[in-house]
Amino acid sequence: MLATTRPDFVVALGRHRQMAGIAHDLLDQGYPFLMEKPMGINASEVEALAAKAARLDAFVAVPLAQRYAPFAKCARELLDAGRFGPLSHIYVRINRPGPARYQAWDCPWMLNPAEAGGGCLRNLGSHGLDMFLYLTGEPAEVTGAHEPARA
Repeated sequence: MLATTRPDFVVALGRHRQMAGIAHDLLDQGYPFLMEKPMGINASEVEALAAKAARLDAFVAVPLAQRYAPFAKCARELLDAGRFGPLSHIYVRINRPGPARYQAWDCPWMLNPAEAGGGCLRNLGSHGLDMFLYLTGEPAEVTGAHEPARA
């Protein structure tokens, strides 16, 4: 499809176990793209993609849309105007249906770690981290991580 259509930009979706391969193909062929997260089923897959994208100076985006919600925009404006004191804590709540939704939506693979990776934290937790970074304006650095052993 890519060779035939030669798009200017790609929106890439798929099962998380497929995402890293798709992303590598897009990077190898020089396509800028937006891909749903997580872009792999473990940290090493995603780390390799990030390193490759940086090495190639490629455009790769993840849709972290919570920062464009009215609350976030208003909070950012209030922070910029100095109407809050120093921001020391943040509470992020994302109201989503429970895991049963995946069965109802005919995508039970989302409940399989081999297909979907790390569950709700990896799937939705990035929105909370992004909101923190957006509102504080501070950089983040990963100083430790734990990846459970796979059975």
